[in-house]
Amino acid sequence: MDWFSIILGILATGFGLYTLNSRRQKDYSSARLNAMKSMFGENAGDKVHFIAYGIIPLVIGVMMFLKAFGISL
Repeated sequence: MDWFSIILGILATGFGLYTLNSRRQKDYSSARLNAMKSMFGENAGDKVHFIAYGIIPLVIGVMMFLKAFGISL
């Protein structure tokens, strides 16, 4: 069992869940989201932020958990 991977997996999963949960609020606004919206446009910036700060950390967190417990896909 690899403790570093477990801790990193918990942190990445927590960050992803926090971001996704925060985005559900009607008045959610962050500097990163606003920067992406100004750079890519309203719709594309929202999608990029959703993937980069929500989905990718969740996937990395799950992968780190699987690595920590020696499960390979």
